[in-house]
Amino acid sequence: MELTILLILLTIFSVWIFIKRKKFSFHGKFPFVYFGMYRTNWGIKLMDVLVKKYPKLLKLSCSFAIITGFLGMILVSYDILKTIYKIIFVTKSVPTVGLVLPIKATGVFYVPLIYWIIVLAFLAIIHEFAHGVIARLYNVKIKSTGFAFLGILIPIIPAAFVEPDEKKLEKKTSKEQLSIFAAGPFINIVCGLLFMLLFFQVLTPLSAELYNYNGLEITGLFGGETPAKLAGLSVGEIIQEINGVKLETISDFKRIFEGKIEGEMLNLVTNNGIYEITLGNEGLLGVFVEENKNLINAVWYNQLLVWFKDLIYWMFILNLGVGLFNLIPIGPIDGGRMLHVVLQKILPHKHARRIWYSVSAVFLVSILGSVLVSFI
Repeated sequence: MELTILLILLTIFSVWIFIKRKKFSFHGKFPFVYFGMYRTNWGIKLMDVLVKKYPKLLKLSCSFAIITGFLGMILVSYDILKTIYKIIFVTKSVPTVGLVLPIKATGVFYVPLIYWIIVLAFLAIIHEFAHGVIARLYNVKIKSTGFAFLGILIPIIPAAFVEPDEKKLEKKTSKEQLSIFAAGPFINIVCGLLFMLLFFQVLTPLSAELYNYNGLEITGLFGGETPAKLAGLSVGEIIQEINGVKLETISDFKRIFEGKIEGEMLNLVTNNGIYEITLGNEGLLGVFVEENKNLINAVWYNQLLVWFKDLIYWMFILNLGVGLFNLIPIGPIDGGRMLHVVLQKILPHKHARRIWYSVSAVFLVSILGSVLVSFI
């Protein structure tokens, strides 16, 4: 059903783009592999209003954004390099980078379609809006705003953008440039943490008694020769017990795997049978799971609460994920631009560019490699 809805939406969007194609700017080889941009002036006046009303608060937030940005860059860079090392040198390793899509498949982190659309739109808009607000704070002109997408025949990955005057941006101080680049990831991370608090402290306790729990459904498998794949587990199976412990919630699943190490044996019961599984590196099984549950009393207000709770869960997960991903030190994304500013500040221009290109290449290849391995 979700795949049908997705195909219908993609068809409608593709037809609309074709009709409005003269208002789009396309980069790449349209319609094969391309990046499309639809320019508007949406939100620019609101950016100026916020800058005039809260200049001191915004400047204070810039310092936190820069610190958070570099800490996040270190964290995510370490995680990516550690993952690549394990893929190359460690048996049964599990990639930690993959695609986030509304499709259940190996190597894909599955998000239900309606949540995928809402959350992606929200996080893209606040991310770009934050860039725009801080750019205006430091008197950088915003030439346009709008939405964009990466397409391969049809539009696949949607995005939003704020287009600053790059010439004016380059003339700003290092701190001002860093503030502008860090603003987008920072707002995503802050929102992710706020949504996390709302989810765990408010919505989870409120909804705990509304369900009958029937185990954990496997929604996806990690790529590579993971224990789950080697054992023959498949997407759609319901994990009911592990080592004699009945599973109801994600928390049950996490508790079982706390302290597990490579080589430990699991007796795993699903709706399809019983599996004896030897855990891989760091005690990983190699599955994405979600709670298989149904409402005890499916009245409209219970359904609404459950829907809202799940929405907030994906808001928390994807805002944090996208915020951290944007801090990877790769060329054109925020982390790459932050690294470039610092390198230009401390090194001669030629050396700064060379190191920047090299670091970007290493992380780009690492991410592409990890994503490819996740589909194997």
